[in-house]
Amino acid sequence: MDAPTSIGFPLGLLAEEPVRVPVIATGPGWVVLDKPAGIALDEHPWQDNAPTLLGGLRLQLEQGKAEMVRLGLKEPGAVFGPEPEVAGLALLADRASNLAAWREALGSGAFVFHFEFIARTEEAPEAGGLCDLP
Repeated sequence: MDAPTSIGFPLGLLAEEPVRVPVIATGPGWVVLDKPAGIALDEHPWQDNAPTLLGGLRLQLEQGKAEMVRLGLKEPGAVFGPEPEVAGLALLADRASNLAAWREALGSGAFVFHFEFIARTEEAPEAGGLCDLP
């Protein structure tokens, strides 16, 4: 069964309007989504009771929505993702089969992340800059 190229969330589930989230990659027991800015991936201490991408996925999975079932995750959990205010890649894995291994790989430094930030200010320098924070 092929994974969908995007997954939909109806009006009010994640935002005041319907949301479609692109599926970037999938594999056995994992999926990478392009999380939109302004939506939390998972429960976040700064956003009490705010809707989350994982909560929306789980709800629609329980309801049997076909595109959620085709993702192949029986119980999705967050491995890695950006803060709620930021758009970016969110890696999810199935709790029952793969989540622990993915989190172990993340915690042991098996991943190498390269982040690109684009910022705009009123008085931006003409030349770009490099930030080499850890």
